[in-house]
Amino acid sequence: MHYRTEAKERKAIMETVALLARGTAKHSEAVVILHWRMADRRRRDGDGAAPTLAACIDGLVAAGVLPDDSWQFVRHSGITCHPPEPDQPGALWLAIDPTT
Repeated sequence: MHYRTEAKERKAIMETVALLARGTAKHSEAVVILHWRMADRRRRDGDGAAPTLAACIDGLVAAGVLPDDSWQFVRHSGITCHPPEPDQPGALWLAIDPTT
């Protein structure tokens, strides 16, 4: 993807997460997991969602849910892939588990 297109998408993800996370409790440390339910059974690499996870974490910082995205505050982050469910579209959701 062209770097300008990627930057626009990253910004949109960050702004959306920041907007949705505004009412979320603030945490000094957390584990952040991006859950990805596949839309179909095509072969995919879960690591392909890593840029989305990074933009989501930046959105949490922008919303004030986390003080920063460094290791001192985000103790672990990752992507969990889920198989498709009949008659359900693909989906992404973010889980924030405070460690303190």
